[in-house]
Amino acid sequence: MSKKAWTILIVALLVVLGVTVAIKDHHNNNPTSPVASVGPNGHEACDLFTLNDAEKIIGAAGSIGNANLGNHTTKDTAITTCPYSNASGNAAAGSTSQTITLLVHYGKTAAGKTANQKGYDAADTSGAVTVSGLGDKAFYDPSLGQLNVIKSNYWLTSSSSTIGGPQLTHDQVQAQQVAQDALTKI
Repeated sequence: MSKKAWTILIVALLVVLGVTVAIKDHHNNNPTSPVASVGPNGHEACDLFTLNDAEKIIGAAGSIGNANLGNHTTKDTAITTCPYSNASGNAAAGSTSQTITLLVHYGKTAAGKTANQKGYDAADTSGAVTVSGLGDKAFYDPSLGQLNVIKSNYWLTSSSSTIGGPQLTHDQVQAQQVAQDALTKI
């Protein structure tokens, strides 16, 4: 399997995992639809973490993935995602590629904020490590390579993963940088 295919697979898995947790706690029998914007009181993932922000972490070869993958909204919540990668379609065998992703759950109402908190709490597994100094509270799940942060009406999930040959590694420091960059815009 090519590096590009591995990168796409990992981004898809991270997004599906994040969206699955979010849907479990956010879905309220309202139809969902793709989100173009979450409205004047919220921010899309790609607004909170831009290509310029991503290139500071993964280098100038960064590119945005499918930013609409997994986006949806209900009357109470809006969920957007923004993946970036430095993988190229013609990556040589043995080379590495890196993907960073920000998933934003925005509570548009009090019920949405409560749903975010419940989703965050459900994602906080026994293997998670508390991270201080980010948002209202945060934890990193090393088994998934995901940093989860609650701040006000927002639940952010960020990740940074590198594929080198058959190895997949996660980088907590870079996941924290993604979240820190996003939090400065909230």
